[in-house]
Amino acid sequence: MPSRHRHPRLRPNLVQFIAAFQHDHPGVELNLWQAAPTDQFDALRTGRLDLAFMPLLKPPGSDLDHVVVARDRLMAVCPAGHPLARRRSIRLGDLVAEPFVDLPETWTTRQIIDRAFEAAKLERRTTIVVNDIATCLELVGRGLGVSLLPGGARTRGELGVFVPLARTLRWDYALVRRADGTLGPAAREFLRRILPEGEAGLRPGQPPAEG
Repeated sequence: MPSRHRHPRLRPNLVQFIAAFQHDHPGVELNLWQAAPTDQFDALRTGRLDLAFMPLLKPPGSDLDHVVVARDRLMAVCPAGHPLARRRSIRLGDLVAEPFVDLPETWTTRQIIDRAFEAAKLERRTTIVVNDIATCLELVGRGLGVSLLPGGARTRGELGVFVPLARTLRWDYALVRRADGTLGPAAREFLRRILPEGEAGLRPGQPPAEG
């Protein structure tokens, strides 16, 4: 059964959900953990994590359920004043001569980018790898290279100029949990706030379509 989609091209504001949840349930302790998808999958399977939110390239496995809660597109990010920043759109080939500020290879966003360059038979020159989008944006804004990031990252500040890609690279953002339905009361309430249809909205899904 295909995974469901909500709010096209809009990444859910998790901070807003978390703030509202904590306001209504001040006695609940929330532990937030940033990690690569493979590490989050392992944490879900061992019970160290209740819910995971991440970009998703393919289904995580039959023991985990997921639903795509947002969809975005990757965009080129250039320093202000860079010649490419004045373009209406940018091709991947336009970026091969530029120093690249990349995310780690374990990140789904990086894997989408790597696949796109490989499919186009192009090689880029990675000069900096950083495991934080805000830092990536700041490095680009300071003129240390270009990058490809979800369009929703523009909300983090005017640290770079976002330019659409000539070829669409879709970025699916998913909520993932164990398929056996094991969740405590607090996690179930948080899930209900994210998905109005509740746990019924979580189904094993097909791979996100290429776009």
